[in-house]
Amino acid sequence: MFIRISAMLGKRSGHTVRSLHEAIHASFTPEPISADLSHVWDVKSWLKEYISALLNHSCHHSFLFQKGKGKDVEKIQMLYRNWSKSKSKEWLPTDSDGICMLDVVPKGAPSILRPEYTKCPSISDLRNGLQQFSSRLSVDDSTW
Repeated sequence: MFIRISAMLGKRSGHTVRSLHEAIHASFTPEPISADLSHVWDVKSWLKEYISALLNHSCHHSFLFQKGKGKDVEKIQMLYRNWSKSKSKEWLPTDSDGICMLDVVPKGAPSILRPEYTKCPSISDLRNGLQQFSSRLSVDDSTW
């Protein structure tokens, strides 16, 4: 996904949030939905004590997460295949119900993960940077 966006940004500018959204939309067919988020859910912390160690999963491109069956109904399992549109529609591994990701369904809900603005540059730093960079921007981008 990100490689397609990166390739598109090599062909057009992405200096503003608007132009970044335009590049994302131009990267895929059908056109994806993009949004500016003020916060996200902290799913990683919420699942940390429940999730199993996951190894050797980086070569696959399509994943299916599902509740277990039978005696494993409380477990969350992962199945995979190389590509979503591959000729083989079979989810792997076939010799089991899947790779156990969670032994139990977590209780509650994830908390909101708020941005940490202390790591961001100050407004004056941004203004100074914009002045140095403005010769490379269009008038509309610079005004934005």
